Amino acid sequence: MTRYISKLRFALAFVLLALSVACTKVPVGYLHTAEANYRINTKVAYRQAQQGEDFAFSSANLEGLSGTQPISYAFHSVKVSEGGDEAAFLKVVKEGLLLVRGGKIQLLQKGASQLPVGKYTISIRVSNEGHEAILSDIFSFIVKEQPEEAEDTASSSNE
Repeated sequence: MTRYISKLRFALAFVLLALSVACTKVPVGYLHTAEANYRINTKVAYRQAQQGEDFAFSSANLEGLSGTQPISYAFHSVKVSEGGDEAAFLKVVKEGLLLVRGGKIQLLQKGASQLPVGKYTISIRVSNEGHEAILSDIFSFIVKEQPEEAEDTASSSNE
């Protein structure tokens, strides 16, 4: 009889242990961002349309990021310098003229034409189920009036 009770206790302890492990909430997936970067982290965009209004100034794909799919990307914030205007940039974002999709950042020509000349350094938010990270100052657009060859042509025609 003692042997039976001993086996019963062991079985009960095993069942309780299994239930306690099974009821523990385990986080879903993973998101590693320590190595996330753009190989080329700056793109020059021009206010004056060169390719038409639907043209987009694009980053390359984000590299060094890994995680459980699907991973979502979104604009987080902007820092401005060299004459940039934060309010104008945020308006461009609100109007959907800055896209952050699949790790690529695109500034549409229509958005670039609304921005003052300057440097716009962007931070993005990446997330998946249960995880989120902010990639601070990860990419910059330098907005210029027009390509330099067009500036040279305009200068020489004014002389």
